[in-house]
Amino acid sequence: MSAIQKSVAESSLTIKTSISAPYKGNSQQGSATLVYHHFGLAKKPIAKTKSVNSLIEKFKARSASFEGHLKTARSATATALYGDEVSVRTLRLKKGWSQADLAGHIGSYQSHIAKIESGRDNLALDTVLKLATAFSISSGEMCDILKKK
Repeated sequence: MSAIQKSVAESSLTIKTSISAPYKGNSQQGSATLVYHHFGLAKKPIAKTKSVNSLIEKFKARSASFEGHLKTARSATATALYGDEVSVRTLRLKKGWSQADLAGHIGSYQSHIAKIESGRDNLALDTVLKLATAFSISSGEMCDILKKK
């Protein structure tokens, strides 16, 4: 197992643990420190890092295989956290896509995907068809998934 694979596996475990743990006081900062530690960075978040995307881009620049490992980690996280649940979020994660990746596949924006996943958006038929195509499922299956919300 390469150092990158080990880091992704360890950080996935850390993220899973921090998601399932109840929030107590300042535990979110502790979880962030653990994630940064597993990726070999400073023990505290880097001051000039403004988003997770900038951190991901930094790791992509260091290793050509990082993106593949990240997709694998997303897929494993979906299975571990959501099991057999079928939703836009789980379909996306099982493909190893970020919200931005799915947005790119359907010609939309990450914020729109977030609204879809949270059920805060009434979708146009065109968007439903694009989602179905992106996930390689029928439009009827996509409608059934969206009705479950």
